[in-house]
Amino acid sequence: MTGSNLTVTSPAWQQFVEKRQVDPASVPEIVIDSWSRCAGYNIDPYRLNDTDILSQRALRERLRENKQLLETAGPVIQNLYGLLKGSGYTVFLTDNQGYILASEGDPDFTAKAQKILLSVGANWHESVRGTNAIGTTLATQQPVNINSWQHYCRENHFIVCSAAPIWGSNGELLGVLDVTGNYQRAHPHTLALVVSAVSLIQHRLALSDSNRKLVIADLYTDTIMESSGEGYVCVDGSDKITRVNHRFAQTFGLHPEQCVGQPLSSILNEDSSAWMELLDGPGRVDKLFRQASLRHGFTYSIRSIWGKKQRWLGAVASIKNVKQPRQQTPGLTNTTHYTFADIIGRSPRLQNTKRLAELASRIDSTVLLQGETGTGKEMFAQSIHHTSNRREGPFVAVNCGALPKTLIESELFGYEEGAFTGARRGGRQGKFELANGGTIFLDEIGDMPLDIQASLLRVLEERQVVRIGGQRPVSVDIRVIAATNKNLAEEAASGNFRPDLFYRLNVLSIDIPSLRDREDDIMELAEYFMRVISNRLGKVVNQIAYGVKVLFQNYNWPGNVRELENIIERAISFCEGTTIALEDIPEYLKQKQPLPGNNPDVSDLNLRQLEEQAITEALNKFDNNVSKVAQALGIGRNTLYRKMKEYDIKSGG
Repeated sequence: MTGSNLTVTSPAWQQFVEKRQVDPASVPEIVIDSWSRCAGYNIDPYRLNDTDILSQRALRERLRENKQLLETAGPVIQNLYGLLKGSGYTVFLTDNQGYILASEGDPDFTAKAQKILLSVGANWHESVRGTNAIGTTLATQQPVNINSWQHYCRENHFIVCSAAPIWGSNGELLGVLDVTGNYQRAHPHTLALVVSAVSLIQHRLALSDSNRKLVIADLYTDTIMESSGEGYVCVDGSDKITRVNHRFAQTFGLHPEQCVGQPLSSILNEDSSAWMELLDGPGRVDKLFRQASLRHGFTYSIRSIWGKKQRWLGAVASIKNVKQPRQQTPGLTNTTHYTFADIIGRSPRLQNTKRLAELASRIDSTVLLQGETGTGKEMFAQSIHHTSNRREGPFVAVNCGALPKTLIESELFGYEEGAFTGARRGGRQGKFELANGGTIFLDEIGDMPLDIQASLLRVLEERQVVRIGGQRPVSVDIRVIAATNKNLAEEAASGNFRPDLFYRLNVLSIDIPSLRDREDDIMELAEYFMRVISNRLGKVVNQIAYGVKVLFQNYNWPGNVRELENIIERAISFCEGTTIALEDIPEYLKQKQPLPGNNPDVSDLNLRQLEEQAITEALNKFDNNVSKVAQALGIGRNTLYRKMKEYDIKSGG
C-alpha cells in the first residue's frame, strides 16, 4: 500500500481476492467480470506492477503513430481540464492498447498518481493494472466508472476514474479518454462529462477525416489532370476558373496561378455563348476556334456539371491542339513544350536560377546557359522563349554537336540552288532564317568547329545571313540562346573556342546547378517522375523504399536530372509491386561514389554499407518492428532477416 494515499477496502473485494467469491448484489456486474479477468491474468492485487512502461524512443514512436488523435483531442482535453481545474482531477488520453499518451491535471493529484505509475508512457490495460476505468473500457468497449475498492489492485483504491472509448470514423477503436481523481471527490456527473468530451473528439476526428479525404481526392484529380496530354480547365457557375493543369496554362502562355479566378472567356478570347448553351441542358460542345495570338488551331470539349433541380454548377473543358506538326529536320524543333512551371524543385540554387532566367526573358539580349549534361538547359531555353515577347514566333533548336561538320554550315545558314552537288532546286533556308521573328537555341555550342564559329560571330554582330553560294545578305530578327556543358572561358583560353565569340555570347550568363547541388530537390523530382512515368507505362507504382531514398541522397548524379529520370523509368519497368525497391535500381548506382564536400563517412559508402545503414536506421525509426521496416525498405521479411544476419544486426538495436 502507498502510505501517503488514503485507501479504503471492502469486504466484497477482500472476499473475492482471497476466496474468489462475491455477492452479486453488492458489486456491479461489470466490476465482477473485470475481477474475474484479472484473476485469470494472475495479477497480484497486493503488489504494485512496475512493468510495461514505454522507453523514451518507444513513446516517441507511439506518439507519432497517434499524432492525429493527439492533435484532435488536445484542445478538448484542455477545455475539459478547464472545467475541472482545482477539483483534484487529472485528464488522461490513451491509445487503443492502454498506453497513456497525454495528461492534464492538478499538480497535487498528479504527484500522487505518479506513485502508482498513472502517468504518460505507462500501460493501464486490465492485464497489466487490473480493474480500472481505462483498462475496463478497453475490455468492454463502453463507458465505465470505477470507484475506490472496485479497482482490483489495492494500490489504486484511493482513486475514482471515469472513462469512455474513442471511436474513429470507420468504427475502429482509437483510444480512451479518462478522468481520475481522489475517490473522496467522486461526482455522479463526471462520467457524463467524459462521454460528452469524447463525442466532441469523435466529431472533430470525423471532420478531419473528411477533410483528409477531400485533400486526397484533390491530389488524385491533380494527378489525373497533369498526366493528360490535353489541357484541362474547370470553371464554376459564374464562368470563373477554379482549376487548370499546366498544359492548359502553357497553351496560352500563362502560369496556372494566373488562370485561376479569371473568366474562361477572357482566356479563350471569345464570348461566353458556348457556355450559355449549356444552360439549356446537360451536354457537350465541340468547337474549332483559332487563337490568333498563338497561331494554332484548337478544339475544346465542354462537359457541364449539374446539381439538384437542374442547377448548373460549372463545367470541365479539355483543349487539344489540332494543328498538324510539320516534318522536322533531325536536331531541330520549332515549338516549345516547357514553361518555368515545368521546372521542378524548391532548392535555393534552382529558385535563384529560375529567377535570373525569368528576368532574362523580359529583354532581348543573348543568353548563355552553362551547366552539366542532363541539368535541363533546353527546358530553361524553351521557358525563356515561352515567357518572352517572342513567344508567338518560332523556337528553333539546333544541336551543334549532333550535326556533321560537312553539313553544319548549310544547316545553319542555308544554301542557294547549285551551291554544291546535290543542292536542292531553289535552295534552302537555314535555321537562322527559320527562326526569324523568334528564338534560335544553339545547344552544345562548345562543340561547334572553329571555322563555323567565325561565320556565327558575323551573324550575331550583323544580324544578317548569307547563304552558301549566295551573295545577297538576308536580315534576320532573332533572339539567340546558347548552351554548353563546357567551361567556355577555359575553352577560349586553350584555343578551342574563339574568345570574341565567347564575349559576344556571354551577355546574360546563367549557370544551371547540377543535381548534387540541389539535394533538397532529389526526392521531389524522383516522386514526380514516378507519378508521370508509372501513369505513362500503365503501372501502379506509388512509393519509393527507404533504402532507395538513402541511396539517391548519397549518389553523385553525374548525369543529373536526365539520369534520375532514366533510373526511375528503369525501376518502374522492372518493379513487380507498388514500391520501387533496391533490387529495381541498376547495380552501377549502388557502387562506391565519391561525394565531394560531403561527410567522409557517407562519401565512402558502398552498397553493403548503404544497405546496413538503411536497415539500422529503419529499425531505430520503427522501434524494431520488422514488418514496418521491411515495408519501408521495399523488401520481404525473409529478405530483411537474411540481411540482418548477414550484417550481424541485432533486432534489439
